[in-house]
Amino acid sequence: MSTAAESLELPSYRSEAESAIHENGVKALQVLVPIAENNAIVRHFLLGLYDGARFPYNLTRLRGLDPVYTIACMRVLQMDAICSWHEVHQYVDNGCEIFNRWALEASKIEKPKKPRRGVWG
Repeated sequence: MSTAAESLELPSYRSEAESAIHENGVKALQVLVPIAENNAIVRHFLLGLYDGARFPYNLTRLRGLDPVYTIACMRVLQMDAICSWHEVHQYVDNGCEIFNRWALEASKIEKPKKPRRGVWG
């Protein structure tokens, strides 16, 4: 009796699926990077993939995007989660410079934290 994994020929299927996911993700990323220059939702999404600890991202913000861009974001997320062959910025020409610039800009416009009140006030 064969298992489900054997009937799917998982190793071959997985590499084919990963290749397709990778190819679609790279194409989507190449579409999104120019959009991100003028679209904060996309830019912050990509920064979240670039450095999630520094730039946490609320995925419900994607609801404000054109559906085509939301699908592109999901393809990049899928590639980043499944393939992880490179960091997201490494798939883009001048990616280090672009993502570092976005990170610097985002850091400059972060909301200032409210001052802590003392015990009496």
